[in-house]
Amino acid sequence: MTSKFKTTFFAAIALCIVYSAVWFTFAFAAEDTLAKQIKHLKTNGMKVSYGKIKIAGFPYRIVLHVKDMHISTPKKGLIASGENIKLISHIWTPRHWIFEADNTYLSLGRNIFSVTDTLTRASYKKRENGQAIIVMEGSGKQTNLRHAPLLQKQAPLKALQIFLRLNKLTESQIAGSSDNLYADALLDFKIVMKTENNAFEFEGDIAGPDLARYDQASLAKWRDKGGLINLTRLNTQIGEYHLSGEGSFTLDDQFKLLGSLSFKANKPDSAAYVLDQLDIKTEHPITVPNNKPFSIMVQSGVMTIDGTPIMRLSPVIIAK
Repeated sequence: MTSKFKTTFFAAIALCIVYSAVWFTFAFAAEDTLAKQIKHLKTNGMKVSYGKIKIAGFPYRIVLHVKDMHISTPKKGLIASGENIKLISHIWTPRHWIFEADNTYLSLGRNIFSVTDTLTRASYKKRENGQAIIVMEGSGKQTNLRHAPLLQKQAPLKALQIFLRLNKLTESQIAGSSDNLYADALLDFKIVMKTENNAFEFEGDIAGPDLARYDQASLAKWRDKGGLINLTRLNTQIGEYHLSGEGSFTLDDQFKLLGSLSFKANKPDSAAYVLDQLDIKTEHPITVPNNKPFSIMVQSGVMTIDGTPIMRLSPVIIAK
């Protein structure tokens, strides 16, 4: 064995040892971070159950396997679950993770919206400025919309896309400025769901401080520091009935929604049809102009359409 060959051989061995050490260090750190994130969710009132976390993928990818996971808020306003979960990354892309899971289930607002899928993929990327981006899409094979406003029965989804951008804000950005009543956006979002005959599209942002817990104290802090839900695009298509609009909401001192929406309808009876499908009864018949704006106001716990009372609203949270 020549001196040059020995040098190359031992250098290769040393490189493999160093690479292995770096790989396992990163993998165990990722496993520890995931465990801490789960603990953080539990500390903040979330209900979380999951199987054992396993590390795989050496020597190429870093893969964290979680057999099953179920996450929900205390009042089940949000429920998410999945099986055979994989979190995938590489040591040279530590800020970028790919998520895969079988038989996923997502429910929002106690089944106002719920979706199931046989295979779900998502991407998580954290930028150097602290901004985090999450993109999720359904497989398109067996993605089903189980619940949605006006949905009569479970429907296969032709498209499911969820885009979330979490911005890292300073205290001054959260508090807002003298020129801006509300704080900067903490979360930008876009959600698109399409079935054969129906479509739902929501786009906007949520401003204010991070809402770590869903309780009165946290909601009050969010509201008082400029909390606002801003909908820049809200489109609903139910068969031949179309509604599109924009608006914004916050909370009043009784934790009831406060804000307004400006809508357009493609038919005079579109709003009445939507309200009827939602089983909402009005004191007077509702007729809206074709392709001209009409307003929905929410104030003092009452929703009105162009000044006509539609329904009374309950607080988004009830004191214990």
